[in-house]
Amino acid sequence: MKYLLIIVPAAALLFMLPFIRCFLKRLSLYGGIKSVCRKNGMTFVPAHPFWIFGNIKSGRCDFHIVGGSILYRVKLAGSISRNNLYSFRNSGIYLVRPLMWAISYTRHAIKYEAKNKRPFDFEYGMRDEWRGHEITDILLFNPAPGGVSISMKDGTMKGIGNGDYTGEAYFYNKTGFLKLLKSKGVSDSERPQSLLTEAE
Repeated sequence: MKYLLIIVPAAALLFMLPFIRCFLKRLSLYGGIKSVCRKNGMTFVPAHPFWIFGNIKSGRCDFHIVGGSILYRVKLAGSISRNNLYSFRNSGIYLVRPLMWAISYTRHAIKYEAKNKRPFDFEYGMRDEWRGHEITDILLFNPAPGGVSISMKDGTMKGIGNGDYTGEAYFYNKTGFLKLLKSKGVSDSERPQSLLTEAE
């Protein structure tokens, strides 16, 4: 009995570790985005209260980044394991090759699994005053997987990286997205007055 008191909590902790890692990664992402927004005159706007738990199956947009005439509409996705591989077939189907627990002798036998998802809804949380902005839809993977690809019509898979189009949005990981934001700083004349006051 006393062994169960040790084994059960240990197993539960082992099971939860990937999810704890994911949450900590999301907190780090939020801190990085807020820091870049503050320095570059941009504004972080959540699309819903639970944006930090955004996942690939939910479909809805999770947050927006607004700066001057630029608008990024961001859908969050995340990989429980950095070893997993993802491939996008169309707006309703994606593929996952789950390699989290794979060892070198078994990796070749693990195939891609087709999973259903909702088409990404980047109109979710959209405000009328943003309609005239230069809009870019982003699929932000955090935590990032071991690799991402798109499924071609001939059955092959084409690997993609930061800034490549998945068929619904432009793929980015945390590092790539923060670099993108840093490259798009706005001038003082374009900044909301509240941001200018805060910076002074």
